[in-house]
Amino acid sequence: MKKIFLIMTLFFVFCMSIFAESKNNSNNQQIKISATWKDNKFNNIRSNTHDSGIEKNITYHLTPTFKRMIYDKEENVEIYSDKTKSLVNANVYNKKDIKELDIFLNFQNNIGILKFYDENGNLRIAISVENISDGNFTPNNIEAFDENGDQIDMNLLRDLVELEGSWKNNNLSGTVKGVLYKEDKLFFQLFSTPLEDSEFYENHKKQLEELYSNQNIIFKEIFDSKNQILNTKVYNENNILMTEEILYKKNNSVFRLSKQFFTNGNVKEIFNFKDGVYDGLHEIYNEDGSKQLLENYSNGKLISQEKFNNEGFFRKAFSILKNIGYKIKNFYRFMVALAEMSTAIILCIAVIGTIFTLIYEMIFKRK
Repeated sequence: MKKIFLIMTLFFVFCMSIFAESKNNSNNQQIKISATWKDNKFNNIRSNTHDSGIEKNITYHLTPTFKRMIYDKEENVEIYSDKTKSLVNANVYNKKDIKELDIFLNFQNNIGILKFYDENGNLRIAISVENISDGNFTPNNIEAFDENGDQIDMNLLRDLVELEGSWKNNNLSGTVKGVLYKEDKLFFQLFSTPLEDSEFYENHKKQLEELYSNQNIIFKEIFDSKNQILNTKVYNENNILMTEEILYKKNNSVFRLSKQFFTNGNVKEIFNFKDGVYDGLHEIYNEDGSKQLLENYSNGKLISQEKFNNEGFFRKAFSILKNIGYKIKNFYRFMVALAEMSTAIILCIAVIGTIFTLIYEMIFKRK
């Protein structure tokens, strides 16, 4: 559920960056955007506005969340707005063209709705939100449905929860900023951001949340002893770790380290974020473990980049520091070469002087 709210928040930010600009530059033009999510990146991004900034904004705002939610799946994304840019709708379809996610934002009335469907296209959860203008998305109403389409009484989903061997009631004997529900073996919470989860648990004990699918763990969250670090792991149907994420706060900033893995266990990609933007190293590896790309970011801006060939050998480098290090190195080499040249010249002069001296002495002695 947290990831659904996260993609809704980032979609809101994306809309504000795209449609606010388009509202000033176009005259009552309905915007249509489509893209394909494949191989953990967006492909074939198309728009009727022919705005090159749209591709950049989709990649920047939505890629991190899609990597967390969708992983290696193939999805199609369609985004529409009305002519006044007040109504925005986004739909996500799987490769069978079945809708899995539907987001609708009404900026004029400051409300929205999110619908989540299962792989067969059945509506499972519908969440109405308000106060979308500030990006808070305050839930107003939540409806859940079973696989047959029948509405589920949300009160029936509430249950006692066993944590650390102690039985707690719905409020978990502490401050509750949301509601904890139970469906089968899944415990999930609403109305709360990840770093607020610590308020669900008392005495700062280590807690565990797991989501099961066919007896295999596909989602796991673990808090440290002080509830300051959130570790999230996602597994595939074969119980192989595919994604790991560490989220923590430091000096009033939120840091996130995200890792993706190949099915053989090797690291596929490593991201570092600070306050929602790239900050630190970004690494991409081949399936055999060899390095493919190494980038360094600072506050969302690319600082340096190193590319490697298929065998992991260094191929190309880029730096916005204007190669100061290389210039210093080349200057040092120049000075060494100049010193060596000076030494050679001095030696040549000495040899020539010696030869002239010998010739002079030979001639003088003969006379």
